[in-house]
Amino acid sequence: MKRLMTVVVLFAGLWAGYWWFGITQLRSAVTQGLAQIPDRVTLGDWSAQGFPSRFDIDIREAQLRGPNWQWDVPQAEIMAMAWAPTRLIVWAGVPQTLSVYGQTFEINAQDMRANVDFAARGSLPLEKVIAVMEAPQVSGLVADQARLALQSIPDGADETTQASARYRIGGALTNVRSESLTSDAVTPANVAWDAQIALPAPIDRVMLQSGVLPRAQSIDLTKLTIDWAGASVAASGQLTVLPSGYLDGPVDLELQNIDQVIALLRESNIMPASQIDLIDRALRAIGRGDGSVSVPLRFAGGQTMLAGLFRIGPAPRLP
Repeated sequence: MKRLMTVVVLFAGLWAGYWWFGITQLRSAVTQGLAQIPDRVTLGDWSAQGFPSRFDIDIREAQLRGPNWQWDVPQAEIMAMAWAPTRLIVWAGVPQTLSVYGQTFEINAQDMRANVDFAARGSLPLEKVIAVMEAPQVSGLVADQARLALQSIPDGADETTQASARYRIGGALTNVRSESLTSDAVTPANVAWDAQIALPAPIDRVMLQSGVLPRAQSIDLTKLTIDWAGASVAASGQLTVLPSGYLDGPVDLELQNIDQVIALLRESNIMPASQIDLIDRALRAIGRGDGSVSVPLRFAGGQTMLAGLFRIGPAPRLP
């Protein structure tokens, strides 16, 4: 028994020493990192704790900034078990605000958290992220749940695009609806997507220490589906990202139930009536007798063109 107690005490002492060394290194790394990127990240206050089993960082009033965006989070916690410090659990508080190109979005949710896994080697490259938002609300749009998954693709370097890292990104929004909808006939939509993105640099410790998030160079949209009140939209395409951030390239659209698609667009007020009229005329001109249509969409020069003839608005733009 005395020998067993000696082993237990020795192990406890070694573990306490390991934890203290780890938390000291963590505090030093955060302090030095923030000092290097004051123009990118500002924290109102933070602390590192978690003895004896975790390494936790508690953050208050975080502000993250880039050239064309700013993200304000009132509170966040980053947690890792002491025996697996590269496997993180991240929780974020609300309300949050996200500003992109001068447009501000208010973000709320009942719960917002993610599992973030880094590889325990070299520069600690990101392996995967699984994020879930319960009852998210974003500037008038609400959903029951939002899910997002990102996974590194091994040997993702691509000489043709000069990309050094590729990631698969997918997600789903369940029962999406707009607070502005007034018709009882309009039911929520379900959205899902699967794509691959190419980045000029991997997401790893080096990138995080720089505070600069690399913009995607290309997006291979495998599939985007929207099922909404008897109408459905499926999209796929290979897109490049221009230096301005605008997407460029063709997208193949397959629409079912044109009448319902147009009715939902008019009800949702997501674009001016004149643009919806243009879309209506274009779809009916090339549609099939069963109410479906295959139509090419193209992003070019910062604009979105439908069937190569109708300009329906600006192209999507990444920050």
